[in-house]
Amino acid sequence: MELQARGSGEAAGSLTFTSDGKTLIATGSEAISVWDVSSHTQVNRVSKGTIIGSAAIAALSPDAKIVVWSTLASLDVNVLDVRARQQFGPALRYFTALPDFYLDGLAFSPDGKTLASAYWRWISSTRNWAQSGIFLWTFDPGAWARQACTVANRNLTPEEWAQYLGPAPYRKTCPRIP
Repeated sequence: MELQARGSGEAAGSLTFTSDGKTLIATGSEAISVWDVSSHTQVNRVSKGTIIGSAAIAALSPDAKIVVWSTLASLDVNVLDVRARQQFGPALRYFTALPDFYLDGLAFSPDGKTLASAYWRWISSTRNWAQSGIFLWTFDPGAWARQACTVANRNLTPEEWAQYLGPAPYRKTCPRIP
């Protein structure tokens, strides 16, 4: 069996299956592709929007709901909702205005609540790469809610609730705040 997008001569880089084996994530030189394995069809293709031809890296969350990806020529971490087949907002970026830093690896923790991204730095004076570190991203919605409550120090208003959470019945968003 061969999976190939019509008209695409693009080679696959890394390949990752969802835990149920129904979906395949393929990184390529120009895009990240999501494949339905049973029908042998490409169901989504997200252009990397960065340097064409740059190698891509990707990681799949343990629950197979999220794939994160980047290129080796970028510090941007893109987040794709596998089921909705769309990107979540703008790319995550830890560093800004550091052109000599590049991502080298992505991995989720076994519980899916933390994403690790390793980065390297080009040392122009020695013309060598130096491993610089690992940044940990929180992917725990509960932690995001607690942090938002700490920063805002208030609950959402009924108007904000309706705007951001829709028709669900209003309730306090920060349990520890009256």
